[in-house]
Amino acid sequence: MAAVLVVSSPVQAKRDLSTELRHAQRYLANGDYEKAYAEYLRFATEKNNPLAMFSIALFYRNGWGRPENEEKACAWFGKAAEGDIPAAAHFFAECLETGVGRPSDPAKAAIWYERAGRLGHILSFCTLAELYMEGRGVPKNPEKALSLCRPVADKSVVKAEVYMGRFRLEGDESVRNLEEAFAWFERAAQGNSPEAQ
Repeated sequence: MAAVLVVSSPVQAKRDLSTELRHAQRYLANGDYEKAYAEYLRFATEKNNPLAMFSIALFYRNGWGRPENEEKACAWFGKAAEGDIPAAAHFFAECLETGVGRPSDPAKAAIWYERAGRLGHILSFCTLAELYMEGRGVPKNPEKALSLCRPVADKSVVKAEVYMGRFRLEGDESVRNLEEAFAWFERAAQGNSPEAQ
């Protein structure tokens, strides 16, 4: 089972979404997928709990007790994203970018990557930066791409360091810098990134 860190927004602070789901979480931890799914679904549909919606999406994404179904996962990620679940906003943006169950929409994906980043899924800023680097769904702006991702990489987020290395190595001619690329890859390699190594 993949672990996902979920940060609640200030709006949700008044309502403890996780406590509502304690029975469902116990069922899931014990591998009782049917009971867990039923409980999450009840809270998602009857109580409009966005964390429950996110969990339902994970059932379909990871194939927990049911066949994997990317389209259903994306639909539930979208519902959870509307409830300000940071990781759901990021995954929904990925769905929009790649075009799961609909045509690819990098412009909408950019909006959701930015929202996910502002909600606390900070690596989303580097994914958004990639869109700016390539000019997909947003105006091409390599400098903006660097300014979005650099603060995340400066926090020693290894995947962000890899993004920065790639931007400096393979990005637009205006921002290529082999020395900086090497420095970012070296930092990421020290953080045990196989890609950087």
